[in-house]
Amino acid sequence: MTDAPFRAAVLTISDTAAAGGRADLSGAVAVARLEALGGRVEHREVVPDERPLIAGRLRHCADT
Repeated sequence: MTDAPFRAAVLTISDTAAAGGRADLSGAVAVARLEALGGRVEHREVVPDERPLIAGRLRHCADT
C-alpha cells in the first residue's frame, strides 16, 4: 500500500439523507473527486443538520 498525498473525510450534512429519505449523491461525488486527486478518504458519513452533532463528528474526524 502506498501513502496518499493526503487523507480526507467526507461529511454530508442533510436531514433527509440522514433519515434515509434520499441517497447521498453529493458525498459519492466528493469521494470520487478526492480519490481522483490522489487522496485517501478514510471516513464518509451522512449526519443531520444539527450543530452539536456536526461539531462532534468534525472533532472525531480531526482526531483520527
